[in-house]
Order: sequence, then C-alpha cells, then structure tokens
Amino acid sequence: MTYDVFSMCNALYDIQAEVHDEVLQELGLEKGSMVLLSEEQQAAIIPRVYTHIVHTEAGGSGANTAFGVALLGGTACYTSRVGDDEHANHYRAGLSERGVKPNLGTGTGATGVSLILVTPDAQRTMCTYLGRSLELTTSDLNLDDLRASKYLYVTAYLWDTDNQKAAVLRAMEEANRAGVKVALSLSDPFCVHRHREELLQLINRHVDLLFGNYAEAQAITGTDT
Repeated sequence: MTYDVFSMCNALYDIQAEVHDEVLQELGLEKGSMVLLSEEQQAAIIPRVYTHIVHTEAGGSGANTAFGVALLGGTACYTSRVGDDEHANHYRAGLSERGVKPNLGTGTGATGVSLILVTPDAQRTMCTYLGRSLELTTSDLNLDDLRASKYLYVTAYLWDTDNQKAAVLRAMEEANRAGVKVALSLSDPFCVHRHREELLQLINRHVDLLFGNYAEAQAITGTDT
C-alpha cells in the first residue's frame, strides 16, 4: 500500500474533563496553560478529575495531522511509541478506526497522556505526560511504509531526546534517498528556542516543506518582524 503521509510524533491519549476554576486552583494550574507532567504528578491529578471525564481519544499533534489527512480522503500511517497499558490498546484502535495505520513501538510502562481540563468558559488547560513516547527509536520505523509514502511529516516535539533525534534523522535520510518529500512542523516557539541551531541544520539539509505560525517563524529566523 502507498501513503500520502508518513507521520511521526509523540503518541498522547487525550482525556478531556470538564472542571470548575476551583479545581485548577486546587491543583495549582494556571488557566489556559500547557504544562509537562512527571508520572507522579499525573497520578496525583487523575483521581481528582476522573469523575469529570467527558471524552477520550487518540491524539497528539502528529496523529491529529494524520487524522486530518484521512478525513480529507488521503492515506496516512503514524509512527510513535506507546506503553503496555490499556491506553495503548485504545490508542491503536483509535488510529485504525479513523483510517490511519498504526506503526507503534511498545515499551514497558505508561502510554503518554494529555489531560485537557475544560472550564465553563470553554478555556482549556493542558497537562501532558509524555510517557513511553520519549523512548521512540529507529527500530520503531517501518521503512517499507516510509519509502511507499509521498511525504514524511515530523514535528519538532520529537527533537528532545537523543533516541528520538536518531529516529528523526534516520527517517529523514531514508526519505531523502527514496525521493520522499520531508515536511517539518516547528510545533511551538519553545521547541524552536530550545533547538534553533539544530533545527536550522535539519531544515537546510533535509526539509522540503516547513510549517510554522507567526511566532515560530520569528523564532526560527531570529527576527521580531
């Protein structure tokens, strides 16, 4: 089978809960923010919001892009790493049900989770635990699917650990050799500020199509206009 997009990012199981402002205050969370959690912090928050859960879904930036491709009539597969828990099973099923082929490595432990706390004014506060997605390695790459794709799509969220970087580089190099175009999303200004020089090297050497919003474009070009 051929694919329009071979997507790579952090696999995050989205858990949406409706809460009042007082809950955010009790948990010490700034309304409208996005914070990264440790496993211990996530374990402490979930019991407080568990009875307020209204929706769960396979998610994460790269997976959402793959879903968009499928909804628009395209074909997509998705690469990441999950744990060996029930969230991993739900995540695989969620990809398949929405027309995206799951290419997921498995590690011992918890699948990444994004807790999305929605207050009555419709503002969302995100609490993200990356879980086993941080352990993505080159062995998780299905190179046959990559070579059979039109585009490799990678997010800058993956540029945080040495093993993730190695997987991204291997995928980009293989795509370049196979004539597969490479698309990179800058993802977030904080990603760009942390890794600007390395991302510029990636862009110059491997990338055909670059996605960035206004703030991300300012950060990568080092300008305030």
